[in-house]
Amino acid sequence: MGIYKQNSKDQAKGANSSALKQLKQAIHKAGINSGGVHKGGLKKKQRAKLGGNKGNDDTYSKKVETIRDLFNPFELKHNKVKNKIVGGTKQAVGKPTKSKQAGNDNRKKSLLVEYQNKHKSGGLVDKRFGENDLTMNPEDKILARFTKEKQRKAKGSTVFALEQEEDLTHYGQNLGDMENLEDLYLSDEEDHKGAIDGDIVSATHFGGFDIGTGENEDGKKSKQEVMKEIIAKSKMHKYQRQKAKEDDDQLRMELDEELKEIKGLLSTNNNNRKPLTSQSSLFRQTDHSKPEDDEQEQADQYDQFVRQLAFDQRAKASDRLKTEEEEALEEKNRLEKLERHRIRRMQGLNSDTEDDSDDDNQQPKSSKLSRPSQGDDLDGDFEDMSNPLNMGDGLKQYQIDEDEEDEDEDEDEDDDEEDEEDEDDEGASDLDLDDGESDVDELDSDAEIDSRPSKRTKKASSNDKNQELPYTFTFPSSYDEFISLVSDYNSENKNTIFSRLRVIYHAKLSPANKEKLQALLGYLLDYIHDLTIIDPFPSTDINVVVRHITELSSQYPDHLSQLAVEQLQNFRDEFNQEDNEDFPTLGHLVTLKLYSQIFSASDYYHPIITPSSLLIGQYLSQMNYSTPDQFGKQLFLCGIFLEMQSLSKRYVPECVSSILNILYLISPPSVKNHLKKFNQYPFSRQILSHISLELSSKFPSEPSESQLQFGLLNFTEHEYYNSDSYIGSLLNIGCNLLSKLTQLYQDIPSFSQMVDPFRVLLQSYIENAKLSEAYKDLVSETLQSITELADSSIKQNVSLQLQRHKPVAIKTVLPKFQENYSLDKHYDPDRDRAEMRKLQSQLKKETKGAIRELRKDAQFLAREKLAEIKQSDKAYQAKVKSIMGELSRTEGSEEKFVREQKKK
Repeated sequence: MGIYKQNSKDQAKGANSSALKQLKQAIHKAGINSGGVHKGGLKKKQRAKLGGNKGNDDTYSKKVETIRDLFNPFELKHNKVKNKIVGGTKQAVGKPTKSKQAGNDNRKKSLLVEYQNKHKSGGLVDKRFGENDLTMNPEDKILARFTKEKQRKAKGSTVFALEQEEDLTHYGQNLGDMENLEDLYLSDEEDHKGAIDGDIVSATHFGGFDIGTGENEDGKKSKQEVMKEIIAKSKMHKYQRQKAKEDDDQLRMELDEELKEIKGLLSTNNNNRKPLTSQSSLFRQTDHSKPEDDEQEQADQYDQFVRQLAFDQRAKASDRLKTEEEEALEEKNRLEKLERHRIRRMQGLNSDTEDDSDDDNQQPKSSKLSRPSQGDDLDGDFEDMSNPLNMGDGLKQYQIDEDEEDEDEDEDEDDDEEDEEDEDDEGASDLDLDDGESDVDELDSDAEIDSRPSKRTKKASSNDKNQELPYTFTFPSSYDEFISLVSDYNSENKNTIFSRLRVIYHAKLSPANKEKLQALLGYLLDYIHDLTIIDPFPSTDINVVVRHITELSSQYPDHLSQLAVEQLQNFRDEFNQEDNEDFPTLGHLVTLKLYSQIFSASDYYHPIITPSSLLIGQYLSQMNYSTPDQFGKQLFLCGIFLEMQSLSKRYVPECVSSILNILYLISPPSVKNHLKKFNQYPFSRQILSHISLELSSKFPSEPSESQLQFGLLNFTEHEYYNSDSYIGSLLNIGCNLLSKLTQLYQDIPSFSQMVDPFRVLLQSYIENAKLSEAYKDLVSETLQSITELADSSIKQNVSLQLQRHKPVAIKTVLPKFQENYSLDKHYDPDRDRAEMRKLQSQLKKETKGAIRELRKDAQFLAREKLAEIKQSDKAYQAKVKSIMGELSRTEGSEEKFVREQKKK
């Protein structure tokens, strides 16, 4: 470094001098020589003096290299400095030639070697310890190898090596020095157990050898005597083991013979049974006897275990659960067998002459079946009355089924009492049309629609009892055949027919049965429409059909969806016709009610419920008021609509308008005159002018039930519609539906505006209509609940107001000044973002460096490949040149030979 500084100062001083003078000054300062004379022209003394100044070769070469680098401008690269920085570091001076040479040398050592060894395999790899370590001298290598060898021996790698030279010792004595065992002292004494005593073990099993003079002194045995004694004792031990085994076998045989006496105890079922006399004495002896040793104690434990086996009840293996296919097949076989027996009895044959295989397959259905009378069970003076009329097993089974049905009916009575609490759970499979009654809105409101009063009979009529029902049926190929199959039976038998059809043609029994059950589902949907036109209204039959439709819908939901879509399209087309005064019919109402119970009504869009809702809205908005039954149908549809929206709470304007219109139309003339300026939406005065219906405006003195005669909705001209009870039922149902509607929509922002027309109408009822106390209380309670909900909604809704407070100024912050700011630094307050940017910059820098090195490697390889190509071409050209020269020489010699021959 001193040379660099001194030379730089000298260059600064002599900047105006020539380069030759500067070079001479540098050589003189370095003390290499005093002149620029060539070494070859110096005298011997000068050469010796120059050699003395030069010192060793390393110092001389370093000085010369320093001077050469200083005065060679092509070896240095100076960065241009635009401005001087006070106190800044000196600019870096690069040496590109040296760096390129160093990189080239490194590539020759690594990359070139890999390139030359490419597509080559084999070779010797020296894996000797320390061989490739240049920092270790030969002595260190030898010491390290010796240490590794000792460590490998210490780990046990030579435990099984046969060539090891170390001798085995015992108690400091070499075992190899003992060539015989004549000097061992062996005792002939044995312990009481018959095993080899401790003296022999200590003497023979490497236990303290006594090396003597080899003489056979008194009291000592020779090697031959010791071996004979060992062999004799081994034979004795073997004989004792065989004798013990024979004794054990004999004892085991005796125990097996005595086991027969206690075998009855092991198979007993009564835990309180007393043991046998022999067993009692045996147990008593074992209980009172005191064990003297371990064998006696084990015997007591064995006796206790035997008692446990005798008195403990063993669990029995249970039958596995049957699959749905196996259960359906067994039920089908049972019905087919019963049908065969019924046909045989009808033909006058004995049903007991069936094959025994059927009886084997038939399992008893009830534990109440009594076994047939045998032998001594019957006295001589009595006849066997178990089958007096020779009815056969089929009727026996039928009687048992009737008994079970009676029990089921008793359970149904209990379930009917629980149905009042669990109406929602049962609503999926039953339309609640029993007793001819049905709720307008799934009985969630108090408004229900009754059919004519009819008593429910739990037992079938006498004609139905005498009529025997087949056990198997041919599946109807058309709807007419289906009607002829079920038309002659009551509801109970119809339920049995539907169940047996589903069992006989179960989908698991045959792939073709799936289409049959889907056809049965379509028959049942059409059958509902035929039942609704029957007078009186068959609510029990409809509930039976609905129950089977619900069960089949869970098995074939896609097919039911297709049928429902087609049916809804037919309903809409029929309603859009000109002659639609009777629409919707009672069958349409029951079908819509059924769909609302089977499918999910809370979905945002449903392929069945959404079209059903649109159809109901069309009914409510476009229905004619030409017949009095339309009011009841509208209230029924409103109940279905409110039930469908109970969870989603979507606003339905058709339902609100329909309830308001009906309450207005059934009001007395005094109320209508008071509300001349009453404009309700969307019921316009133009629609009122087209209504030619004249209803009775008289309300009964006593409150009528909140039920309509549901079965009469199909009969437009009936005296029931001219009665006061009909008007009272409409008012009662309308108020109940209005209460449910307000509870459903109380959270919407426009609730107060929605119920204002209802408040005006009900207030006019109270002031102008001559109502009885019961009806006045009903209307007052409804009006009060609506008013409370409307006032609460008004309080919750806040009106729009102008901004009263002053605008808040935007918060301003003084700029943050950074002292000693530098453009090369980043001042990001977010540490994570700063670290991320730092990593990104490092990645970018390393990527650029890697790309640069890869390019240099590629250039290096290209140069090497080009050099190889040139070398191979040079060798090829030399070879060709030598061949051509040889050919030319040969040709010349031949021509010379020819010329000589011509001269001759």
